[in-house]
Amino acid sequence: GLLRFMPEPARARLYHVFLSEDPERELLIFRYADMALRAGRDISENYADATVRRCQRLAQQLFREKHRMEAFVRFEKTQEELFHATIEPDFDVLPLIASHFTKRYADQRWLIFDKKRRYGLYYDLTRTDLVAFETDGRAPRRGEVSATVLDEREPLFKLLWQAYFDHVNIPERKNLKLHYRHIPRRYWKYLSEKQPRERRFEPIRNKRGPNQ
Repeated sequence: GLLRFMPEPARARLYHVFLSEDPERELLIFRYADMALRAGRDISENYADATVRRCQRLAQQLFREKHRMEAFVRFEKTQEELFHATIEPDFDVLPLIASHFTKRYADQRWLIFDKKRRYGLYYDLTRTDLVAFETDGRAPRRGEVSATVLDEREPLFKLLWQAYFDHVNIPERKNLKLHYRHIPRRYWKYLSEKQPRERRFEPIRNKRGPNQ
C-alpha cells in the first residue's frame, strides 16, 4: 500500500501541506499520493516535479511560521493563575507548537487562542488539549483582555520588560533593515517591547530641590 512508498517524513510533509490551508491542498495531497503509488517508491526528493516542489515549499512556509510563533508568543497572567495568549498566524500551526510550549511551560497553566481559526491549546499541568470556543463571533485582540481578569501585577511586568528593553537598546547600533528581516512588522503585535509605553505607570519624579 501507500505506506510502503511513503516514509514517515513524507507523510508528515503531506500533513503539513494540509495545515497550510492552501486552497489547493487537497488536490496537492492527492497528486502526491497518486504519484508515489504509480512510481512504487519514495518521491519526496523528486524536485523536478511541480507537485513535489509545491508541497516542499508549503511545508517550509508552515515551519517558518511555527518557529516564529514559538519565538514571539507572549503570555498575560490572569487572576486565576492562567497564562493567556492570543495569536493570528498565517497557517494552522497550533498542532505543531503544542509540544514546544508543553515542555517549556510545564509548571504553569496556559491557553493559546488562535483568533483566526477560533480554537486553542489548553494545558492544565497534566496534558495539552485542543479546545474549541463558542462565542458571539468576536475575539479579543491582544491587549483587550479585561483588566478585571488580568493579574493586577501584569501591567507592572509589562512595564519592567519595556524598561529593560529600552535600557539595553543601543541607538548607535540600530540596524532597522536587519531588524525587520528577523522580526517582520506583522509579528510586533505579539511583543510587549513593541507596544506603546504606558506613562501612567512611570515612577513619580522627586519634585524637591537639592537643598530641600
